[in-house]
Amino acid sequence: MNISLAILFAILGGICNGSFNSPKHYLKGMSDSKTWLLWSFWGLLFIPIFLSLISGANLLQLFLSTKVSSILVVLLSGFIYGLSFIFFLKSIPKIGSGVAFIINVGFANVLVNFFALFNTTQSSHYTFVLYQSLSIVLYIIALILAIKGNLIKHKFFLSKRVKSSGLTTHKKGDFIIGVLFAFIAAIGSFVEIQGFSIGSPLIIKSLTQQEFYTQFSMAVIPSLILAFGMFFPFLIYFCKKQFFTKNLSTASTDNKITARIKFKNICITILMGALFFIALILLQGSDNFAGNASAITGATFLTCIILVSNIWEWIRDEWKDTPKTSYLLVIAAIIIFISANIASFLATL
Repeated sequence: MNISLAILFAILGGICNGSFNSPKHYLKGMSDSKTWLLWSFWGLLFIPIFLSLISGANLLQLFLSTKVSSILVVLLSGFIYGLSFIFFLKSIPKIGSGVAFIINVGFANVLVNFFALFNTTQSSHYTFVLYQSLSIVLYIIALILAIKGNLIKHKFFLSKRVKSSGLTTHKKGDFIIGVLFAFIAAIGSFVEIQGFSIGSPLIIKSLTQQEFYTQFSMAVIPSLILAFGMFFPFLIYFCKKQFFTKNLSTASTDNKITARIKFKNICITILMGALFFIALILLQGSDNFAGNASAITGATFLTCIILVSNIWEWIRDEWKDTPKTSYLLVIAAIIIFISANIASFLATL
C-alpha cells in the first residue's frame, strides 16, 4: 500500500479524464461522427493494445487462466459504459462539458452510495449510514445547483443569439434533452462501476500468478478489456453516422481541408484517445496502490475531474458575460460536490 503514490495517480487520472474532450475544440472541418470514430480507434483499441503488449504480460496465458465469466463481466461492463458514454458525448454540445461531467459523475455516485447502504457489511454501522446518506443529499443538491446555473447560462445565450440574428442553433428543448442524456450516461457509469469492481480483481489475481508481471501490467490489462468492450458501441454507432448517413455539407467541407489540417486533426484525436485511456490506467493503478483505502483515491479522482472540466470551460470563455447568478450557482455546486466526496470517503473510515 502506497497512499501518496495512489493519490498522485488519482490526481493525474482526474486531470486526464477531465481534459480528454478539450482538444476537440482545436479540430477544423471534422464532423463529430468522424472525430469520435477516430477517437475510439485510438483510445479504445490501438493505444490499449500497444500498451498491453509492452506491459510484459503474457496475454494468451492470462486469458486462458482467467475465468471466462470474469472477462465477460468486464467486457459487458465496457459495452454498457460505451453505450452510455455516447449519450454523455451527445449531452456536451447541449449543456456544456462542465455540467455534463457533474451530472454523470454526481448521479452515478448517488446510485453507488445508495445501493452501498444496503449491500455492504458496514451498512449496520451508524457512522457509515450517516456519512453515506449525507453524501447522497449533497450530491443531489450539487446536481440541482449545477443544472440551474447552466440553465440560466443557456437561456442567456439563447436570447442573445435570437436578438442578434433572429435565429438560434439550439432548440428550446435541447437543454432538457442534454440533461436527460447526461443522466442516462450516469446510469451506465454506475453499471460499469459495479461490473468492473467484480471482474477486475479476478483478472488482476490471474495476472499475479504469472511468472512475470508489473504494477503497470496490473493497471493496463483490466483497462484494456474494459476499453475493448467500449469500442463496439462506438464502432457501430459512429460508423453508421459517418458512412450511412448522407451529409453533403460535411463531405464538401472535408474536400476543402488541406493535408496539414488533416494531419493536425489526426494528432488531436490521438491525444484525446490517449488522455482517456491513460486516465483509466491511472485510476486502476491508483486503486491497486491504495488497497483498502481506495475510497480516498476515488474521491480525489472525481474531484479532479469536476474541477478540471469546469476550468477548461472558463479557459474557453464559455461563461463570458453570463449572469453572475449562473456561475455562482455552478461554483457552489462544485464546492458541495467536493464536500459530498469527502463525506463519501469519511463513510469508509
